[in-house]
Amino acid sequence: MGVHKRLTEMQVRFAKELVYHEGKKHDYQCAVAAGYSKNRARQTAAELKNPKKRPLVVNYIEELRNEKREIAITKFKGVADSLASLLGDATEKLREDVNKGKYKKVASTIKSFKPVFKILEEGKIKVYLAEEARPYNTNHYKIGKTGKSIEERKNFTDNPFGINYICFIEYDSSSGFNLEKTLHKFFRFYSTKNVKYNGSSEWFLIKNKNRLISTFEKVGLSLLRKNKCVGFFKMNNAISGDITSPKM
Repeated sequence: MGVHKRLTEMQVRFAKELVYHEGKKHDYQCAVAAGYSKNRARQTAAELKNPKKRPLVVNYIEELRNEKREIAITKFKGVADSLASLLGDATEKLREDVNKGKYKKVASTIKSFKPVFKILEEGKIKVYLAEEARPYNTNHYKIGKTGKSIEERKNFTDNPFGINYICFIEYDSSSGFNLEKTLHKFFRFYSTKNVKYNGSSEWFLIKNKNRLISTFEKVGLSLLRKNKCVGFFKMNNAISGDITSPKM
């Protein structure tokens, strides 16, 4: 197939799905939503993101991301200006209103801060490390991403046995950097997507759990610094007590 001279309607829809639902949908889900066949959605998504095969699509995706960043910056500046005026005397006024029993006024003031929290959450992605939830250790681990909280994510898994979330790296993805895929490439030699296991590129077979966690943290944070992204590493509280310090 040759390179298109202009974008098709389906290519435009795919690009918008990819950018506007970044961190909430997988690439193949964006392809299906754009109207492409479910049977080869993964392959189609990969082709559409390949600059050699579909340079116009890749360029359009970058344009949309830049536009999204500009809108986010404009929103943030507007909220920041409002926030600056509020913060000057907000704390003292809240104390006075609470002491006077003006709870409706307190509630109204707190409500005015909600746009700040909403904007701070936009673009945040969690790249997680998880393991199969079987009664015995399979040494199979998954590296995936979500725009939801880890607790919300527990209800969404394609593994029939379920998965236990070990840890995650949360970062600002507004720059377009994809930490999940970069980590997939880093751990590619352990991927179960090969002839022997015929599995998914998101799953990896690794024997040393502690070493994996340590590497996931160090490499992940290093990649964020390299790509000028802000983020942090965190163990999942539900199971962090089971993890011992790795022996390097």
